[in-house]
Amino acid sequence: MGVGGSSQLNLKPDGTITAASWSISATGVAALNQVSTSGSISTTGSFTASSTSTFTGMATFNGGITVSGADSSIDKALIKLNNGSQTVPSLTFTNSTQTGLFRQAANTIGVAFGGTEGVRLDGTNYIDTKGLQIDAALGNLSLIHISEPTRQAEISYAV
Repeated sequence: MGVGGSSQLNLKPDGTITAASWSISATGVAALNQVSTSGSISTTGSFTASSTSTFTGMATFNGGITVSGADSSIDKALIKLNNGSQTVPSLTFTNSTQTGLFRQAANTIGVAFGGTEGVRLDGTNYIDTKGLQIDAALGNLSLIHISEPTRQAEISYAV
């Protein structure tokens, strides 16, 4: 189909539609150079972006996102993590997946080192799993109390 014998759009008997810069196969797979819309785009199945994609406004993904390859950054995000555990922390590092942060209990963060909890923070106390506990407010000029329950030793002194 086209004006004056030029081939602008090809419609084949198998249902394939092709043009100079895009095509739609007989099974409905579209190959497009660019998509621009002021409405909505909905996909079922897999969506792959092999170049830089820009989303302006809100993008909602249900079912998860996998990002791989280049380093990524997110600005201004509220991130909710799974609870995790000392052996599988929620927030880890690429080359050390058993070292990171996890939810130890309600309002308590655990820090794991090599799959073992090493530090516990609850907003009031710093407790390491070896039993050292330090009770002191930052800038407190009165009393610091350090206890080590496994050896039943306590040290208190005024600053």
